[in-house]
Amino acid sequence: MRERHMTRLQVLEVLRHGVIRREPEPGLQAGHVLCRLERVIAGHHLGVVIALDGKSAVSGWVVTALWIGG
Repeated sequence: MRERHMTRLQVLEVLRHGVIRREPEPGLQAGHVLCRLERVIAGHHLGVVIALDGKSAVSGWVVTALWIGG
């Protein structure tokens, strides 16, 4: 996160209040689903990709975080 100039608090904000704007995609490992949550923070779009154990999973883990759009 440091190299992408974002803080842990910003990522947590996306995880708590972000929305899924794209269709979830199957992950590389069988049974996993990847979802990208997005939220505007300080005027910039931040995305966090999470992996879930299935479409009905209630928990998962962070794969990556990225700034969206220039």
